[in-house]
Amino acid sequence: MISEYFSKAREFEDQGRFALAAEEYKQAIELGIGDQAEAHQKRGRALTRIGRYEEALDECQKALVLDSDLPLAHSVLGYIYLQQARYDLAEEEYLKSLNLEPDNVHALGNLAYIYCNQDEYEKAIAMCKKGLQYQPRDFKLRISLAECYRCQYRFGEAMVQLNEARKVRFSFRIFIHVVAILVTAVLQSFKELDPVIGATINIAIYGVALFAPSFLSIPVGLVLLIFGLLLIFMYPLTHTYKGAKLKLIFLFLWYFMNVVLYWGIVFLVRPRLIAWWLSFD
Repeated sequence: MISEYFSKAREFEDQGRFALAAEEYKQAIELGIGDQAEAHQKRGRALTRIGRYEEALDECQKALVLDSDLPLAHSVLGYIYLQQARYDLAEEEYLKSLNLEPDNVHALGNLAYIYCNQDEYEKAIAMCKKGLQYQPRDFKLRISLAECYRCQYRFGEAMVQLNEARKVRFSFRIFIHVVAILVTAVLQSFKELDPVIGATINIAIYGVALFAPSFLSIPVGLVLLIFGLLLIFMYPLTHTYKGAKLKLIFLFLWYFMNVVLYWGIVFLVRPRLIAWWLSFD
């Protein structure tokens, strides 16, 4: 009887039918048979997979009351708190899980995610490297490590990690991160410019819009348009911390203003300037 409920639940989990797995564990709990702490934590995991986080939270807490040394229960709690953006609690639970199960790559990867989004890049890198010691071919850890290096402007090391990720499997995510590295490198190079040089470049760009012939001003405008769109597209994919959405709004408004200004000069100001100049002939 005991093995029947647990074996059915495991079978349903293997099939991805987590709602049915949760029901099997529930029956074992209601009948009071088997390892109750195990049943509670595994029901919590199954409920988490179908997005029923509050129920899963309750199940894992019940499991830990029965047995506080359950790495899976702590890991599931960490994941739930992470989805709720309660990063301090998520970190606490994942660290407890790692104390009990040091090779928990899932916990290491999510801790890296938490630290990276809090700009604690060295901690995040340490988590990724530790996880890769256990699973060198973990695709997500390679991507996370590349992202941490990108945020530190260590572009060469980031590209190395993306290349290692490509060896594991090819994914469109790799291309996205490569573009993010290129965009970040360009932006960083502008930030490091002398303010006078930066202002000169800005003036030159708008000078092209105002005075250059169409065969030059339009391609320059298109390059700026594409670069800006890439920047805005990359931002939500590579910035997931609190406040990122607000910064994205400001970034979009700043970009939109500059695009309107550039094309306004090309199509509205310049023709009028040319007409005014020709009127003197």
